[in-house]
Amino acid sequence: MGSIISFFNLGAWGITYAYTPELYPTEIRGTGSGLANSVGRIGGILGPITVSFIASLTGSYFYVFTIFALVHFVSAITVLLLSIETAGKVLEEI
Repeated sequence: MGSIISFFNLGAWGITYAYTPELYPTEIRGTGSGLANSVGRIGGILGPITVSFIASLTGSYFYVFTIFALVHFVSAITVLLLSIETAGKVLEEI
């Protein structure tokens, strides 16, 4: 289960790096993308700590990966519902 989560998690980075900059005005695009990337890196630090903490509490990795899968699912639904369509628009208009 962990390898499946990792596959989809890592696959999402290609979309993230293409889509995220389009959400910011041109003047702050680099800053916004950098901030979003930094928050992601903090998650990369906290992820292994969280895994070991939850696994030590429950004694099983099943709950860890179930929680991570739910977080990914909720995130995907949130993006689907709140995303901005940028296709065919000039970036300065977004």
